[in-house]
Amino acid sequence: MKQENKNKGFTLVEMIVVIVIIGILLAILVPGLFKYIKKAKDQQALIECRAVVTAAQAEALELSGKNKFIPYEFTTPNFLTKICSEAGVTGSVTYGINFSESPDTEISYLEYKTKGDIIVAYDINTNVLYYIKESINLSDMNNRLHNYGESFDKDFGTNYKKWNDARDKYFNTDEALLTQNEIKLLTERTTLTEEKLGSLRWLPCRYQNEDSTYEHYFVATDKSGQFNVSLVYYNGAYYYFQGNNGKTGASSMTDANASTIEKLKEAASNADDLSNVKDKWIRIDK
Repeated sequence: MKQENKNKGFTLVEMIVVIVIIGILLAILVPGLFKYIKKAKDQQALIECRAVVTAAQAEALELSGKNKFIPYEFTTPNFLTKICSEAGVTGSVTYGINFSESPDTEISYLEYKTKGDIIVAYDINTNVLYYIKESINLSDMNNRLHNYGESFDKDFGTNYKKWNDARDKYFNTDEALLTQNEIKLLTERTTLTEEKLGSLRWLPCRYQNEDSTYEHYFVATDKSGQFNVSLVYYNGAYYYFQGNNGKTGASSMTDANASTIEKLKEAASNADDLSNVKDKWIRIDK
C-alpha cells in the first residue's frame, strides 16, 4: 500500500497569494518608512540650525561687549566656518548672517545647509522661527537651456531668421514661464516681486564666440518683449542686476556679444556682502 506523503510543499497558488500579500504590505509600509526617515533627518537639521544660531548669537554678543562687533564679518566664509565649528555641526551657513536694526546684535535671518543638503531657515519675522526650505536644483534650468540651445542650433544653425522664429515660438508657450521654484528663489534673492516674476518669460538667446561656436543664455522679459533686462540665466546661474532708481543691466541682451557676457562673469556672488552693491550684476548660484 502506497504511503501518503504528509510533507506537502506550497502550491503555486499559495505562493502567489503570499507574494501578493508581501507586496501589499511593502506598498503600505515603505512610504511610511521613507517619511519617517525624512522626518528624522529634518529634525536633526533643525537641531543643527538651532546650534548654529546659538553659537552665532553668542559670538555677536561677545564681540559687541569688546566693541569689536562687525556685521560684515558674519558674511565671510572663514568666519561662518568658525561658527559652524563652534556649534559642532558639519554643515554650512549660506549667504551670510543678517542682523536686525535694533538691537543690532540680534540675528534676524540665516540659512543653514546640512551635509545632506537639507536647508533650514531661521527668520525672526515668521511665527515658527525655524523651518525647512525646499532646495532649488539649478541643474534643471541648465539642462533646459542646454537642450533648447542645442536643438535650435542643430535644426537652424546660422539661419538667423529660422532660429529667431523658433525662439519666438518657444517664448509664447507655457514652457517659457518661470517655475514656482524659480519665483520662490528669486523673490528671496532679489528685489523683484512675486507678481513681477510671475509676469516674466524666459527668452532663449545666444552669442557667437570667435571660434564660431555658440553660447546660450535665457533673458527674462515680459510677453510684450520689452527688454529692460534685470534677470538672466547663463552657464548654471541666475544673474540679477541690482541698480539705482530702477536702472537695468541692459536695454537689450537678445544679441549679446562677448563683452556683454563678460559683465556677467564679473558679477558679485549673492553669498557676498551686497549691502553697498549698486549698478552691478549679482550671481545667484546657490
